Amino acid sequence: MKWFRGKRVVSLWLTLLICLPLLGNALNFTPLESEYIANTPPLKIIFFDKAAPLTYLNSHKEAQGIFVRVVDLILERSGLSGEYHLYTKDEDVLNGDYDLVVGMSPEYAPLEIILSKPFMKVETVLFFNKRVNPDQLSHKWLSAVEGVSLPDGIDLNYVKYFPSRSESIKAVDKGRADYGFANIFSIAYYTIKDNLKNIVTVPQGQDVRYCSIGLLKEDPVLLSILNKVIDSIDDNSLNTLIVSEASNIERRVTPNMILNTYGKWLVLFSVLVVIVLIINTISIFKANQRIKLQNMRYEALSQISNECLYEYQVRERHLIMSKQCLVLFGSGEKMVEAKLLLTDALQVSEGATTSFTIRLPLVSGEFGTFKTTTLYLDGSNSIIGKLVDVSEEEAEKQELLVRSQVDGLSGVLNATAVKEAIFKVLEEREGERPHFFILLDIDNFKEINDTYGHLFGDQVLGHLGESLRAIFANQGIVGRFGGDEFCAYISNGATLEEVLFSCKMVAQKMGSSVGGIKASLSFGVTEVMRDEPFEQFFKRADASLYTAKLNGKDQVVVAPSQTPILAKIN
Repeated sequence: MKWFRGKRVVSLWLTLLICLPLLGNALNFTPLESEYIANTPPLKIIFFDKAAPLTYLNSHKEAQGIFVRVVDLILERSGLSGEYHLYTKDEDVLNGDYDLVVGMSPEYAPLEIILSKPFMKVETVLFFNKRVNPDQLSHKWLSAVEGVSLPDGIDLNYVKYFPSRSESIKAVDKGRADYGFANIFSIAYYTIKDNLKNIVTVPQGQDVRYCSIGLLKEDPVLLSILNKVIDSIDDNSLNTLIVSEASNIERRVTPNMILNTYGKWLVLFSVLVVIVLIINTISIFKANQRIKLQNMRYEALSQISNECLYEYQVRERHLIMSKQCLVLFGSGEKMVEAKLLLTDALQVSEGATTSFTIRLPLVSGEFGTFKTTTLYLDGSNSIIGKLVDVSEEEAEKQELLVRSQVDGLSGVLNATAVKEAIFKVLEEREGERPHFFILLDIDNFKEINDTYGHLFGDQVLGHLGESLRAIFANQGIVGRFGGDEFCAYISNGATLEEVLFSCKMVAQKMGSSVGGIKASLSFGVTEVMRDEPFEQFFKRADASLYTAKLNGKDQVVVAPSQTPILAKIN
């Protein structure tokens, strides 16, 4: 047996960057727990390899992955410390001198292992080769990992086993198997890492695995500390951590990747060498120089059959596109429009290459995003280039951007995004239309959490987010600062009476039963003056909200008045 042992060292700036969004929920440890934290030596933590990006051993022989980052965060917030040890299948961890196991789930954990509260869930998705019809998987080959249980209903006569998740996914990409099941993080990780081109995924909505920290020894104090820290981590910060770690990929350099990256340079270099040889060889045949140069160019282009290539003749302003472009743009109006857009975007730069991104109309009626690289051929007065479809890549970037801005629990903007949106409105504000800022929270929300549990509390927060979007979505900006504190910035020119009526509508929606329980709201409202800084009107609204709480809750207070404009609104 060979063990790899290492301590993760997290620098101060990365710790602050990760932990600052989590400071909204204070941790209250008992004296016994505080003493335990102060006197406990570094915990010995088991992690698994070949489960990227959840847990794996990186090229520096260090513990890496989403689960490891979450445990790092939990240790940091609790004040505990730990060191990671690689698990091998020959190791009997239950009888070893270890404390914790990273990323255990009830489905796979031995009965002797005590589990903490789950800190995240992992969903299984269907992945298949793009040439396979996902609705006709009968008598198709399933790619499975040795030792991993199979979904119900699988025909064992059509199963191929592979030693690792990476080999299983690559087998489907290469066509050695037709489809498989894996968690969405592993699919995305290995698709990017191994530069896979033929994998398609479909969410299944089944087999959701909840992941916890496993305690190898009975330790109720440690279990209590871990559960408290897990409860304090909000969904938005967890999602940010997941996206950050899932995108931290050590890409494997393969011959195909080298060709994809530098292939055009090799082709262009070869063309230039051939051109120089031709010029030197046929210097006594100047009359035929142009013809031979053009023949060499078209010969080089004709050898590439799977690219959308084009040539732009500068003087004639004539664009010639290869037959492969017909698949994307057709031969009618869409092709004409695509040629006009590409012609206008081309920049003439003699002797140099240029790259840019452009959106072009597809034959399907939609628009696609393409990256194009061009080369001006000196002496021929023409530009050659190729189009690469990056629509899926751009869509993925936009999806990640939206996820980073929206609070996953309530569906409104998170604290960072809502402030940026308000600052933008303040900078662009024109005219004399009134603007209002509303700060609100749920009355007695802590008692709701303590009485009915955090899952029910999350339902109440989700219901509030839906209510705010329904009432204020067309009036301005809606966001969540953290916990049960929400805000709305009204910039559509509504009057104070209309704003108060909207507050009443939100309160009435929250007054409807949520799991048999009714929740009330308190509001602080203030008008935003022109050129007034954010901190100033936020402070006014916060003071009004505090006054509403002191006056008995379930009401609206408008700054600077200390008397509620609406008494009981439910």
